[in-house]
Amino acid sequence: MAEMALEYIFKIFIYMVAVLVIIGIILNFQTIAQMLKLPCFFPGCEGPKECETFRVDESVIDANVLKKYCDLCWERTGKLNYPQDCLCYVIKGSFSPISFSHPNCELKCSSPATAVFIEYRIVDGNITIEC
Repeated sequence: MAEMALEYIFKIFIYMVAVLVIIGIILNFQTIAQMLKLPCFFPGCEGPKECETFRVDESVIDANVLKKYCDLCWERTGKLNYPQDCLCYVIKGSFSPISFSHPNCELKCSSPATAVFIEYRIVDGNITIEC
């Protein structure tokens, strides 16, 4: 009877080792797939998406428009710790200098303009709005 109990314990031990080895192989394959740029089969191996610049037409560029596009840019870059600078939006329209304050955004445009550029800068960790 004692021999049966020991045999059962060793079988469970062997099964646990086999499961751990299989999990290790899967994790190792995921790392190799990332290094070789193989298709992603497991969650978590997707890299950061490429930066896309969107061109937008607005008749008047006011504080609400700046807040909207600043928030959209922040969601795509700063919130996700994007690894490089990204020009998110080029907004064409009539811009007159305004006082503007919004979290994670900095307005650096102090003259009238016909286009505004909304860009994430990794050095600042902020969204910069320029003419």
